[in-house]
Amino acid sequence: MTEKVARSYGRSEAGFTMMELLIVIAIGTIMLAVTLPMISSWTEKNRLLGASRKIVNDLQYCRQNAISDNKYYKLEFTASQPITYDIKKSDDMATWETVYSNVSLSESSQFQSFEASGNPIFNYKGMTTAGVTITIVNGNGDAKTVTVTLAGKVSSS
Repeated sequence: MTEKVARSYGRSEAGFTMMELLIVIAIGTIMLAVTLPMISSWTEKNRLLGASRKIVNDLQYCRQNAISDNKYYKLEFTASQPITYDIKKSDDMATWETVYSNVSLSESSQFQSFEASGNPIFNYKGMTTAGVTITIVNGNGDAKTVTVTLAGKVSSS
């Protein structure tokens, strides 16, 4: 029995055809078109989450220092676009000394709205003079609410 061997002289068998490359590019483009809006939405949610966490951390800082220093501490909002605030302390609530000035949440310039019902003031027992609610809404309409109770508990939802 003789076998016929097909040989191709001068042609390389390695590599991809143009059709295979076009199919891979088309699939990649479709995947990118589907995932891009989800990535954008995820990024906006993370900006909102980061801003609310920063505010919660700074409120807890105020509360802890009010207790340890036996003073009044407050977080005073100065602007809403971008969100900026000062952290101040006082012995008697009459004169305030600035601890941190112009704390800015730079990513907050893209938020749709920011609203605070007041500036939380913590006393030496860690309690506040009034309950405060802070609401931040991003461009997608997602909202985060930071709440400070009269007992000084700080939470985010």
